[in-house]
Amino acid sequence: MSVKTKIITILLIAVFFTGIIVIQERIEIENTDEDSRYDLYYVPNPEYLHIISAGFREFLADVYWIKTVLYFGKRTGFDDMPIVLARMRHEKVETPEFFELRDRNRERFKYLYDLCNIVTELDPYFLDPYTFGGLFLSFKTDRADLSVKLLEKGKKFRPDTWKIPYLLGFNYYFFLENEDKAVENFMLAAEQPDCPTQLINLAQGILVKQGRTEIARTFIQGILDSTENEKVRQEMEMILDRLKQEKSNNSLNKADKSL
Repeated sequence: MSVKTKIITILLIAVFFTGIIVIQERIEIENTDEDSRYDLYYVPNPEYLHIISAGFREFLADVYWIKTVLYFGKRTGFDDMPIVLARMRHEKVETPEFFELRDRNRERFKYLYDLCNIVTELDPYFLDPYTFGGLFLSFKTDRADLSVKLLEKGKKFRPDTWKIPYLLGFNYYFFLENEDKAVENFMLAAEQPDCPTQLINLAQGILVKQGRTEIARTFIQGILDSTENEKVRQEMEMILDRLKQEKSNNSLNKADKSL
């Protein structure tokens, strides 16, 4: 393939997928029905993208990663924080309110896994889609099964990072109630030379049956200290503030009872 042909091919691919993105954004803007607008979304088959993007997969992965971030940003809200807080506290979640919020969020973010999967199919060494999807699929939709599926895939391609087993440990501990797998992954993450020191504390805290809230605070602080993604930072700061507030309230309640 000549240089000229390659340039033309790249431009055609760019125009095609940019057109899809623009059309989708326009549909969402013009559709004012909050419930139905989440259905108007086109997610191509990764196998099809493999065929048409031969030689340009990293470029196309970047295009779909931008689309993933835009898709998430338009649908996120802090009103869905009770999902992750309930899991962190190990509360019973079999309530109508919890299921209503969970089901609403699953509809709002129903293409989040597919989009992250597309990006990682095109570029399996791209770390951000693994960590982003591995975090918010469980936090927002209570789909830890999809978080783990995405993260386990990432662990095969990116065994050099502590972030993937770190998130796996969180999902196994708080969402899937599997302490053995949680400790296994936290310790695997701790073997990486650039991992935060609190990782060892997380594994130890589980082994000695430390309080879930304290483990949750350590985990959230670890994400906050290691990310430059502004959306992730906002979400983690909100959760951390809520956990600190609850700890303070519990201390006050204990003090009142002792009087």
